[in-house]
Amino acid sequence: MKKISYFIFLILCLAIIPVVMAAKNPYSKYKNWYGEKVANCTYDAWQAAYDNLGIALPGWGNANTWLSSAAKAGYSIGSKPKKNSIVVFDDGGYGHVAFVTAFSEEEETFTLAGEGTMSLFEYEINGYYTLGYIYLDEAPKKSSSSNSSSSSGSSSSSSNKTTSSASSALKSLEVENYKLDFKKDTYTYVLEVPNEVTKIKVNAKAQDSKAKVENTGEKELRVGDNYIAIKVTSTDKAVSSYNLIVTRLTEDVKSEEEVTDEETSEEELENTSETVEQKDDKKNKNLNKLLIVGIISPIVLIIIILCVVLLKAKRKDKNGKEGKEKNRKNENKKRK
Repeated sequence: MKKISYFIFLILCLAIIPVVMAAKNPYSKYKNWYGEKVANCTYDAWQAAYDNLGIALPGWGNANTWLSSAAKAGYSIGSKPKKNSIVVFDDGGYGHVAFVTAFSEEEETFTLAGEGTMSLFEYEINGYYTLGYIYLDEAPKKSSSSNSSSSSGSSSSSSNKTTSSASSALKSLEVENYKLDFKKDTYTYVLEVPNEVTKIKVNAKAQDSKAKVENTGEKELRVGDNYIAIKVTSTDKAVSSYNLIVTRLTEDVKSEEEVTDEETSEEELENTSETVEQKDDKKNKNLNKLLIVGIISPIVLIIIILCVVLLKAKRKDKNGKEGKEKNRKNENKKRK
């Protein structure tokens, strides 16, 4: 009996521990027209990062905001594909993300989890614009952010460094009408602008007057994240890349500066409709409850069946002993 009790306890522990320890995917699956459960790209990319690298990323909202969110969180980003990175696309809507499991520089192809191997340009032909890559192999660095704001936006920066020399460093980096907390050893900057801002002008100067600075000037902005890599090449071919991510807000989203200038009553806040993320959180909680019930219910059923079997065995054993005792008494009476 003790062995059986220990066995039951061991089954419970083995079933419950994975449920408790498993990281929760902040995104959820949904039912398609055929009633099948399918997932968005954000769910698949998050799950692939966790399954392949054991990294539980936070919920970064829609795909087209992942690059700026990752930079703010301290992850290194760039414009070159790498294995174990997440590629972020702008499709003119909510964006698209995918986990890169392999990359061939010679063939100019990458393999995406759940999507197969394809040309680097295949997505862009189909209307996808590559925003950049989030490098998960490089641990997040603490952000040296300075949330400085202008009259119509806000900015922050994080220290995501690339290989460089003093001769390939920038002396200054500016976005007209916006304030950047520029430091020559800080290589990633995140800027947020209102929806009505459709273009910005980027100015940059190298410390060495002979160094070449590329990708500055006027830049058109899409809604969502816009990745701008300012490349500095010195006379000795040393290269530094300064990353500027400009997030153009949607029409129904206001910048931090606009929000602070408005007074919103408590009643208006209470009546505000739920965001997509809040709805996803509710769905995740319900799914987790169903998952736990689905795992524990069979275990409880097994325990009940084992208990019934044990009780029957005990009764049978008891009845057998009583029958033997009765037969023994009858035999004794006959002898007398």
